[in-house]
Amino acid sequence: MVREIFTQGLLDFAGDYLTQVSDYICDSLNDDLADIQANYLYPAGCCSWVAELDGEIKGMVGVQQLRARLAG
Repeated sequence: MVREIFTQGLLDFAGDYLTQVSDYICDSLNDDLADIQANYLYPAGCCSWVAELDGEIKGMVGVQQLRARLAG
């Protein structure tokens, strides 16, 4: 479900940049989002949150620690 929310959320706001956004989505789905647990849940300094309202998922965010004192 995370991958679907990510994709739809970006496509909803792509506007005139649909090609570039679609390329970014494809790259992300085949990179860090291909294994969410390994990239956002298990490593130290990484986190993932899902926002819900009345039982419906509204959004999400994930943070990866790139190196000490720097997150991306």
